[in-house]
Amino acid sequence: MLFDDMTEKDANGTPINQGFENYGNAVYTMFVTMTTAVLPDVMVPTYQHNRLYLLFWMPFFLLAICIFTQVILATVYAEYGDQVTERTKQGHKRRKAGIKAAFDTLKHPDKLAKKGKAQDVVLFQQFVALVTSLRNFSTNNLIEEQHLSVCFKALDDDNSESLCEEEFVDMCSVLQTRFQVTKRDSWVKEHLAGTEYGRLLERLMSNGADGPDLGCCPPAWAESKFIGSPFDIMMNTILGLNVVWLIVQSVYDLNNIPEHSWFSAIDMLFSFGYIFEVAIKLCWWSVTEYWTSNDNRFDFITTVILAGAGIAFVCFDASRDVIKFLNLLRLVRLLKALNNIPTYEETVQTISRMVTTCGDVLVMNLLMIYLWSSAGLQLFGGQLFESNPVLKGEDLDYFSSHFEVYNFNDMILGMVTMFFVTITNWTAQVAEVTIALYEHFTFGWYMACGFWLTFYVGSPLIAFNVFTAFSIDVFCKIEEMTDPDSDGAKKSEVETNLERMQSEMAAEGYVLHIEESAELQREKIYKAMFEEEDDDEAGGDGDDGNGEK
Repeated sequence: MLFDDMTEKDANGTPINQGFENYGNAVYTMFVTMTTAVLPDVMVPTYQHNRLYLLFWMPFFLLAICIFTQVILATVYAEYGDQVTERTKQGHKRRKAGIKAAFDTLKHPDKLAKKGKAQDVVLFQQFVALVTSLRNFSTNNLIEEQHLSVCFKALDDDNSESLCEEEFVDMCSVLQTRFQVTKRDSWVKEHLAGTEYGRLLERLMSNGADGPDLGCCPPAWAESKFIGSPFDIMMNTILGLNVVWLIVQSVYDLNNIPEHSWFSAIDMLFSFGYIFEVAIKLCWWSVTEYWTSNDNRFDFITTVILAGAGIAFVCFDASRDVIKFLNLLRLVRLLKALNNIPTYEETVQTISRMVTTCGDVLVMNLLMIYLWSSAGLQLFGGQLFESNPVLKGEDLDYFSSHFEVYNFNDMILGMVTMFFVTITNWTAQVAEVTIALYEHFTFGWYMACGFWLTFYVGSPLIAFNVFTAFSIDVFCKIEEMTDPDSDGAKKSEVETNLERMQSEMAAEGYVLHIEESAELQREKIYKAMFEEEDDDEAGGDGDDGNGEK
């Protein structure tokens, strides 16, 4: 009503009523404005013509963008949280009932002495039989046969070789934990022990820290005996020099400066320096212990590739360009050195746990993109090209902006297109060209409009916003759980038992590696986020092995 009859143009020659020529265009303009995809461009013509038109735009911005969309997000996320809370509670109730039934079935016929009193207990043989039977029904059981005794000892708080009901309820958490026992020291280290070379190797590889030696990747509670050692400092220095050298080579390459013949010799020197690193580490740790570290695996693979490329260049006259690109692997190794910075390491671990926990919400977003891409393939596939007779005479930003690559010609292209619509809330160029394929008020036109409206509501407005809000909540909860002063960071009896076992095995030259499954990590965070800790629930759940009652 305000703009449809206005024929003036602004100082740039743009019609003041652009987007408001008729009722349909006005509805579409206000809808796209609500997505913020055309802000602040949409208000430029009217605002430039008369600043009083700000009284028209600002209430809409406040109501539609600042309030309405946020209320939708809050409502949807609250409903999602309620559903997850109920699902989590029901899952814990079913688990509690199942564990109770299993304990009653497996318990010893007679009550035995346990924690200073006679009570029902489950012995190791019955525990092994239960775990063996569970393998046929669950893929979450990660305990290997040879590590069942480790699992049992982790549950047995008083080393009585039996489990009371209170200890037995922790079983599910322990069964979702992966254990691996490796021999810590290499054959070379053992045979050099007590010799001058052995002492030299120890001075090179040890930082002198107190506490048990838990191998190349100790748990968070133990201090590493390798990080900060002379050898570690030396290799980090070499890595830093290698990064500087790559920058020098890049300057030569970008400015087309001829490289000196001795550049290849320096590349080879760095490659063999990394071979030396792998060799020394394998002289200190056993092969199985060395391979438990993801950093070591990456180092080994990149070292083999770089060394092979260097040998190929020297002996077989391999292409210099190939060697140059392979040398970029050295730059990637810089990320490994950043693990020595506590903040960086904590950030990486937090992001990893966030991705694990947010898996369900990520799948929901991916499913939305996949389903609508499939529909877009049927509605618009193979039609978004400039010479299409249907689009003749249309003034579309899609072609002037060179957006032709965002189309629905196949599923991959369609999913990429819908992905960018999701993360940007709206891509007007793509939406407008697809709607222009059909005449107004035809069945195809309604289908195209419905396609974009439903996708906007389902993906950017709901699914992606839920993912964003959920990610923030997960991050805050992880930070709270890892805070040493918080209740969530307090160690459970199972964790205390496992730490004791790690220390005892380290004294014998072995390392017990413990890795929680993704399912267990997600369960712990979900429980901390969504399960209400009222007296009725907390009084009957017991300790689940994760420090929570």
